[in-house]
Amino acid sequence: MNAMVERRSTPSLLGNQRRDDAARSGNLPTLVDLLHEGFYALFMLQQGAHPLAALGEPGRLAPPPAAPPPLPAPVDGEAPPTPGGLADEATFKEKVHGFLAEFDREARKLRASGDDIDAAKYAFCAAMDEVIHNSRLAMRAPWRHRPLQLILFGDHLAGEHFFDRLEALRSKGGGRLQSLQVFHLCLLLGFKGKYANEPSDKLSYLTARLGEEIAHIKGKSRGFAPQAERPDEIINKLRGEVPLWALSMVFAVAALSIYLGLKTSLTRATQTSMAPYNDLVKLAPKPANLTITLP
Repeated sequence: MNAMVERRSTPSLLGNQRRDDAARSGNLPTLVDLLHEGFYALFMLQQGAHPLAALGEPGRLAPPPAAPPPLPAPVDGEAPPTPGGLADEATFKEKVHGFLAEFDREARKLRASGDDIDAAKYAFCAAMDEVIHNSRLAMRAPWRHRPLQLILFGDHLAGEHFFDRLEALRSKGGGRLQSLQVFHLCLLLGFKGKYANEPSDKLSYLTARLGEEIAHIKGKSRGFAPQAERPDEIINKLRGEVPLWALSMVFAVAALSIYLGLKTSLTRATQTSMAPYNDLVKLAPKPANLTITLP
């Protein structure tokens, strides 16, 4: 792959590609659309790409040498940051700050809510901090001392406050759809926060519920293959068509009818079976007795 092709295939946070795509589509971009390149950079960092290559820095069209960067030391005995890590951190943060500033300007041009913009930036910063914190990058050590959440929001507990903000947004319903979509995409990209050390089913359930709420707010369209559901599942036939109380009454009446039918059938069968034995034991006839009463 030549340099020109490789450079063109690497998205740039500060390029004009996003604006061109939005203009060609004819639709107003959402906050998720404006953050598209940032989420792509998050994905590339998760795959082990060098941060400056993930941002498409001019002059660095490919990741540095293939040798993996060394793992940083544990927190208790953390080694001092290397000069390369500090340089990468400064350049990377400058790029991200510029990207978020541009995102803020573009979102306000689209008259997006200030609360939605702030919430979207917070979610993105929390996801970026977690990705770098869990990475093998040399800049991980200096980054964890000054994460984006601390610089931009003065917060060092985004892993917990992310979900607090999410619950506040969910309580407001459709008015916060755009920021809910950003939070949902962060969860889909693997953000865990305070659930990092808990069973994955809790976070999976929360992500699924959030996706259902967003689909409900937007107006859920028909599935890709609505006839593909198993026909032997009664829930596929009755879901959303018959109320639960009516279904319960039908089953109750059916159960009562079956019980009465079985009881009547067994009673008749018992009487028929015992009929031949009714005359086995007979009492002696009563003696004749005549009573005469004189006037």
